[in-house]
Formats: sequence, C-alpha cells, structure tokens
Amino acid sequence: MPDGVRGAVEGAMMGAWTGFWTGMLGGPVGAVVGMVSFGAVGATVGGISGDKIIGKRRYKENLSYFKL
Repeated sequence: MPDGVRGAVEGAMMGAWTGFWTGMLGGPVGAVVGMVSFGAVGATVGGISGDKIIGKRRYKENLSYFKL
C-alpha cells in the first residue's frame, strides 16, 4: 500500500472518529455530518502528510537496515 494511501485511510478513520463524537453533541444528524466532513478533511491531510511522514520513517528504517 502506498504511503499516501495509508496516510489517507488513517486520516479518514481518525477524522470520522473525531467528527462522530464532536457531532454527537448536536444529536445523531450532527454525528453523521461530522463524520463525513471530518473524515474528508482527515483523508486529505492524512494523504498529504502520510506521504511525507511515513515515507521519511521508511527511508530511515531502510538506512538503518543497510548499516547492519
């Protein structure tokens, strides 16, 4: 799975979770709206940052692997 995709999936899940609980304060309709909107934002942010953060981590892991 590409890093960007993985980041997007994780971001969407975290966003939907946050949106759900934030939206619950406004009732069930708010919960659904919150899940969708927060999920979309989370996926976008996660897709962009996942590419950079996870990619860097992989790069460091590969470097340490070659040092052995």
